[in-house]
Amino acid sequence: MPRWTDPGDGSCDHCLAWANDRAKLCIGCYGWRRDHPTTADCQRCRRHLPLRADLCRFCTLVLRENETDISRAALAGGD
Repeated sequence: MPRWTDPGDGSCDHCLAWANDRAKLCIGCYGWRRDHPTTADCQRCRRHLPLRADLCRFCTLVLRENETDISRAALAGGD
């Protein structure tokens, strides 16, 4: 089996960024979890994660990149 197919390598459990290592969280999400220890359902993606202003780190980054949530849609099961 090629090394890149090893199930231990993959993406961050919180923001889904490709890390290609065995860490469950990327450095950014590790810090986010440390700074925001209370978890709840994100108002945008509905995943149960550490939140700030009712949004997880992933959704916060997406909204910052796009400057606005055009549809303000929180799709069932996430987007």
